Amino acid sequence: MLQAVLLFAQRELPEREQFGYPPYSSLVRVIIRGSSTPQTESFADVLTERLRGALEAAGVTARILGPAPCPIERLRGKSRFHTLIQAADADGLRAVLRTALATLEPPDNL
Repeated sequence: MLQAVLLFAQRELPEREQFGYPPYSSLVRVIIRGSSTPQTESFADVLTERLRGALEAAGVTARILGPAPCPIERLRGKSRFHTLIQAADADGLRAVLRTALATLEPPDNL
């Protein structure tokens, strides 16, 4: 078992480093859930643009993917969208996320 894990790591880690995937960067997934698909998608757009602006203003280089429907688009009667954020500066990414999300108010009907 240990040998299989080491073999996997030897193959996987160089590729992850080349493309900047964890553990060589930080990856955050933000999921937005709501009862109404159009309103949930709209709020996901607003949230993603807010994060994009906050990252830029803080000088944190990040790659943002989304928003897009989650692989399981509806769960427990709720629509789901997600945004992925990848950055080399883990501390900067966390600080920006805390600041940008602290004052964000989702719509009442979400």
